Amino acid sequence: MIDSILNKYINNERTQLFDNYTPDAIKELLSLCFNPQDNYITIHIAGTNGKGTVCYSIAHMLSSAKFKTGLYVSPHLLKLNERITIDYIPISDEELLGHLCYLDEIASRHKISLTYFDMLTAVAFLHFKKQQVDFAVIETGLGGRLDSTNVIKPIVSVITDISYDHTSVLGSTLELIAKEKSGIIKPGVPVVTSNTKSEVLDVIKNHALASNSKLYVFNEDYYAKNISYDEEYLKFIYSFRESQELTIRAMLFPDHQSINLSSAITAILLVRSIAGISLSNQIIENSLYNLKIPGRFEKLSRDYHIYFDPAHNISALENLFNAITERFKEKSVIFVMSIMEDKFTPEVRAFLYRFKENIVYYQLNDKRCHMSFDDEFSFASEDKDVIFNRVVTEIINGGVVLFTGTFRIYELASYVATKIQNNAF
Repeated sequence: MIDSILNKYINNERTQLFDNYTPDAIKELLSLCFNPQDNYITIHIAGTNGKGTVCYSIAHMLSSAKFKTGLYVSPHLLKLNERITIDYIPISDEELLGHLCYLDEIASRHKISLTYFDMLTAVAFLHFKKQQVDFAVIETGLGGRLDSTNVIKPIVSVITDISYDHTSVLGSTLELIAKEKSGIIKPGVPVVTSNTKSEVLDVIKNHALASNSKLYVFNEDYYAKNISYDEEYLKFIYSFRESQELTIRAMLFPDHQSINLSSAITAILLVRSIAGISLSNQIIENSLYNLKIPGRFEKLSRDYHIYFDPAHNISALENLFNAITERFKEKSVIFVMSIMEDKFTPEVRAFLYRFKENIVYYQLNDKRCHMSFDDEFSFASEDKDVIFNRVVTEIINGGVVLFTGTFRIYELASYVATKIQNNAF
């Protein structure tokens, strides 16, 4: 029933045609629902890489301080409900269906042309109102200016690292992409950004200035220093201008996650100041120590080196591949990949060629998925058991296997990890 309703709406996640890419329709829908998104404090996050980490980190810090916190992210790993959570608990099928039926009836009656993402965004806003959350952390789906989520009035906005992605929609230069992402900046609302490249930062600064929004920039206003690893934990010192330093330990990888965590902490400090809430530095440190983000360099096996990370653009792939080969330089590393055709840019192709002999390609049954040629990678198959047999020896002999390239390979990664952990071979 859930799918039958959602399938009525344009799904740009599947087609990448980006029809009806405008917030106008969802604005109309939400106005007919009495604008549920205005009933709680929101934090808005845009960017190319690091959005998910920042969203989960902010939500976790707020929940740890006993604030009822909604979180809306995309895409999901295994089940649609994962996108809409309150204090880590996903929306139930019954709640999801109930909200969809309500919104679908309104959309049909008023002949509003909505997208799949519009509908899910509206469900999230409605669910958070019904459940009376204190805060909601909202991740953009694509870009910012024209995104479905860009109807909220946040207390703080965050723009994470901007790189080349969705160039057919957002623009072919970093400046154009930055302009679209900066569309989430609201008049008088402070902005946190991890961007340091001048061509990107200049655009964000200009938007912030025009909006009379105070801008907080990584390595200008807040810092991450003394980055190291303590067993499985990333460790660094966070500082914000002249304020007290915080010692952060979090089970994240690689090093650039210190920047994402620092952006999240800066956003929280601003929320604490503006909203006047009680959230101590100790809660910040403790919550990040206990933070577990699904699908972000996630270890899928207790006994073996099996990991998943959804890196899917040139910047993220470079960071991940270079970091993991350095971290496990004494071990054999195999990358099991799928990647969407629109992500398989000439730059990505050239980079992956350097790792050709270490890449096993899984051909997803997905129209968007890149179709691998015979000699493009060391091995390719559309059969998950064939993929399993290809990597199992590597894993049990102490090697490292990383599943990456898209969120849509997570199901395969979980299948392989579970089978190996249960000695089903």
